[in-house]
Amino acid sequence: QAFAYPNPSVGPLLRLTLRLDEPGDEAELMLYTPAMTCVLKQKLGPFQRGWNQAAVDVSHLPAGLYFMRIGQARGRVILLR
Repeated sequence: QAFAYPNPSVGPLLRLTLRLDEPGDEAELMLYTPAMTCVLKQKLGPFQRGWNQAAVDVSHLPAGLYFMRIGQARGRVILLR
């Protein structure tokens, strides 16, 4: 599970809350435009088991609609629109 806030982003940071099943798992965040062009790719973690928080700097991105993909080393993928 993952939550992104504030949505829409109103400042330089997009805050994420993630729930991971295993301790030490890392995740990779990717942001895509509606044309599916990747505009941001960032490693997150390592995290503890359970709920974790992270922040991503999105200040360099223009206002608009983005799709977020969060992938874990174990292959699990979360897609937020």
